Amino acid sequence: MKGIGANMKAIAAVRGQRGFTLTELIVSIGVTLVVILAGVVTYIGTIHSWEGTASLTRLQREASFAMEIMVRDVRDASSCDISGGGDSLTVYFWTGTVDSVIAIYYLDDQDRLIDMDGTVLVTEVDSLGFTAAGGTVNIDVLLKDKMETPGESQDDQAILMSSSVACRN
Repeated sequence: MKGIGANMKAIAAVRGQRGFTLTELIVSIGVTLVVILAGVVTYIGTIHSWEGTASLTRLQREASFAMEIMVRDVRDASSCDISGGGDSLTVYFWTGTVDSVIAIYYLDDQDRLIDMDGTVLVTEVDSLGFTAAGGTVNIDVLLKDKMETPGESQDDQAILMSSSVACRN
């Protein structure tokens, strides 16, 4: 009989509980929604930040690649000629009897850096500038990536690569 008395006490205890009030339910739903909303905002911000970083890394890689090619050719050159308002470079190499063109770099009308073979070295060039002084060529390449997030311009990425190179030959 001892077991029946214990069950009766448990049943009486359960009957005394009334559950959640409407206020408690509304507060718990509100807190849950705030936590979920904070998680979604954090996730979206992280994705946006990752995309910006990936875009900047890509621009740096492309600018570095183009700069390495141009610097190598200018180093091997005997002279260079800048034309096109400073956005075209012709690189010459002395062969012993005459200067031969070994490279030409210019900015086309689609904002691409092109070499003399028509190969696109890099796209999204905002500006390209060549200057020369005393056998040294200064190269400035500005790349911009417009991520085009509606209503935002601060998420655009840009990288400026500059180099001064002396013609060695």
